[in-house]
Amino acid sequence: MGVTPRHVCRPPGNVSQVVFHNHSNWSLEDTGALLSSGQKDYVTVQLQNGEIWELSRCSRNKRENTSSLGYEYTGSKKEFPCVDGYIYDQNTWKSTAVTQWNLVCDRKWLAMLIQPLFMFGVLLGSVTFGYFSDR
Repeated sequence: MGVTPRHVCRPPGNVSQVVFHNHSNWSLEDTGALLSSGQKDYVTVQLQNGEIWELSRCSRNKRENTSSLGYEYTGSKKEFPCVDGYIYDQNTWKSTAVTQWNLVCDRKWLAMLIQPLFMFGVLLGSVTFGYFSDR
C-alpha cells in the first residue's frame, strides 16, 4: 500500500527530447526504471518551446543557457519545486497510495503514516466489535 516507486518531477510543458546519462531518445516514462535510489541522478529534457530542464526526485532546475542539452552542465540554473506533480516508474507497481496522492518529498511523512493508522484501526475495530459480539 505504501510503496514509494522511483520518480522524477514532471516537466512544466511538453517534452521533445530526453537525455539520461548521455543516452538520448529515451521516453520520459522509461527513465524512471533507470534511476537508482542511492544516487543523485536527474533527467535532462528539452521542451517543445526550447527550454531545457533537469528533473530530479524532489526539484527541477531550469538551465539558463538553452544551447547545451548535454547531461553534464556547469552553467547557471534556477531551481523550482515540483508543482506539476511527478512521473513514477510503473514497471513494478501500477498504482499505490503514494502514487495516487503524490506522497513523496515534502509529503513523505504521510506515506509513512499509512501503515500505523491501518494497524490502529484494526486494533480499535477488534476491541470495539469484540465487545459488541460478546453482548
